[in-house]
Amino acid sequence: MGISTAPDEYQACMEKTFGDLDFVVVYLDDILVYSSSEKTHLKHLGIVFKRLKKYDVTLNGKKCHILRESVDYLGFTLTSEGIQPQQTKIQEI
Repeated sequence: MGISTAPDEYQACMEKTFGDLDFVVVYLDDILVYSSSEKTHLKHLGIVFKRLKKYDVTLNGKKCHILRESVDYLGFTLTSEGIQPQQTKIQEI
């Protein structure tokens, strides 16, 4: 396996780890957990953290954003209202 397949292999591992959780989206090293309420979100985070611990995956605390009402993800801003292009991307156009 060459270095060029490393991202594909990593993505496949992450999908095996979280693929059965319908409240998780994974793109390479970005893990997005979404929920309908704060209470549910905390429950979902607990499940995700247990999986991460089980597979000995560590997080960079500086890159973690927890209990956010909106998040910028892959060029879009995600909120409970919907999905929109990030403002910085619109300004660049």
